[in-house]
Amino acid sequence: MVSYISPTQVNILTAPDTMSGPVSVRVTVNGVTSAAFASQAQAVSPSLFTFSGVPDVAATHADGTYLGPTTLYPGATTPAKPGETIVLYANGFGAQPGILSPPPAIRIGGTAAAVQYAGLSSYPGLFQFNVVVPPNMPDGDQPIAATYSGQFTQAGTLIPVQH
Repeated sequence: MVSYISPTQVNILTAPDTMSGPVSVRVTVNGVTSAAFASQAQAVSPSLFTFSGVPDVAATHADGTYLGPTTLYPGATTPAKPGETIVLYANGFGAQPGILSPPPAIRIGGTAAAVQYAGLSSYPGLFQFNVVVPPNMPDGDQPIAATYSGQFTQAGTLIPVQH
């Protein structure tokens, strides 16, 4: 399933019988097919969604409002609070039906965060993680990362925390 197209990128969700290694890809646009090129298929390649152009993870508070620095979208984004349950969005956690078992290990500011839910959302390939921000987390932009099946999400993602 094609989930995203831009002039420089095409995101494709492959069939559940995941493959790995180099695969040959051709793209057809308006009846014109590209030359074949090799792409690396991976069963798992986890990634947290971020807001466009910034390292802040795309997340919401449990009530559905946007989580982020107050300066990201003034009036619409607010930082997470220590002990709060937040909702993260991700992809690349494999061809899984429903709930991930075991769930990914998620760390915020280097501290393990409790994962209350880890599974598919209503959109194929989109994962939702309900996570509790560690209660002792200090204020500031904290690094956030997930590990699943021996693979790590991208480096450099942040989550703002404020008491």
